[in-house]
Amino acid sequence: MPGLDKSVPFTLLILAVAACGGDAASGGDGSWRAQRDTIGDTVVVRTLEGSAWGGEPTLVEELRIGALDGPPETTFGGIASLAVDPAGRIHVVDAQAKTVRVFASNGAYLRSIGREGQGPGELRRPHGIAFLPDGRLLVRDFDNARINVYTEAGEPLDSWPIPGGFSPSHPLQIDTAGHTYTLIIADRLESIDWRLGLLHFDASGAIVDTLRVPDWEYEPPDLTAIRRADGRQVGFSRYTVPFTGTETWAFSPLGYFVGGVSTRYAIDLYSRDEPVLRIERTVPPVAVLPEERADRERVVTAAQRRAEPGWRWNGPPIPEQKPPFRSVRVDDDGRIWVDLYQRGRLRNDAAEIPDIEEDGSARSRWTQPLVYDIYEPDGRLLGTVRLPDRFDLHVARGDLVWGVIRDEFDVEYVARYRLNPPHR
Repeated sequence: MPGLDKSVPFTLLILAVAACGGDAASGGDGSWRAQRDTIGDTVVVRTLEGSAWGGEPTLVEELRIGALDGPPETTFGGIASLAVDPAGRIHVVDAQAKTVRVFASNGAYLRSIGREGQGPGELRRPHGIAFLPDGRLLVRDFDNARINVYTEAGEPLDSWPIPGGFSPSHPLQIDTAGHTYTLIIADRLESIDWRLGLLHFDASGAIVDTLRVPDWEYEPPDLTAIRRADGRQVGFSRYTVPFTGTETWAFSPLGYFVGGVSTRYAIDLYSRDEPVLRIERTVPPVAVLPEERADRERVVTAAQRRAEPGWRWNGPPIPEQKPPFRSVRVDDDGRIWVDLYQRGRLRNDAAEIPDIEEDGSARSRWTQPLVYDIYEPDGRLLGTVRLPDRFDLHVARGDLVWGVIRDEFDVEYVARYRLNPPHR
């Protein structure tokens, strides 16, 4: 899989696109055709047909680490995140064990980093993990409100305090300058909404600034549940109506936000010093099947009734069509991965899932294939890849993809796959 050539400044890529405003462009092999336009201060790259790869790549599993029963170092209690160093060593954050397990590129266990506690290098609720260009390892620890810094060998080196107790699932991000970004609450509003931002550290751990997360001013339709007792509010739950779209964003290692509103296939790249680059594409609409809609209604109703036992649907109905995509992410090479909505299907274990769990919650009986469009930062569509069922993508670099896959018993494994595009 071709990556971004770091020797070509992103500025030149943007200028190359802008210079072709209003013209159709194609890939080197003629398989990808796109329309390039400049609209106000936005450069639009609209894929018309095809892709640079000229077809869907094959996906080959190269490695799987984990076991249902076995030694503790290969039995994961709950994988929160993982990172891969330049040598291919895989660092896995086990949130239950409160440690980082390190494996060689061939899957052999090497060592563990950190243990439960509050002292230097110790962890209480670890999640995000990343590497600085000089080899230092960073692990964000929510409950200790800090980022732990370790040497390449895993020895405690430093810690960077993080203000506030916010616990996001968003990963740590490192840019090509060796700066670190982690999600925090930038503004606490009087309403239940918070404004989020990325706390920005330089390579020494000094706080530079806070970058506000883009706001597209989109208000998705919500369902609310309020429980009252003696005239006082004692419980509250808010749930977005399924399949109505959402604001989604990611931060690129090239130093800018990428995102948009999923109701329309338009992904914006917000370079600090250049015009916005917008990636557009038309994809076939995907219907919400009647059985799938009923399943989602069951799950939402169960969730809301945990807050308000007599809750009834109090918002717009679930739409008949899904949005074009669910989310976006950016890989280590700066490529944009767009998670496409697909036709739903019953899970293999659907018959074993009860209507209501013992705790009053409900699990969905429906799922969908995991399919991504992959773009270069200049808007060129490389192709569309289909990942395995029950797979969570964590790291992508070059031709390799790492993530967490679950078997029929919900046992977690770390897996590495190789993408083999039909045309390079």
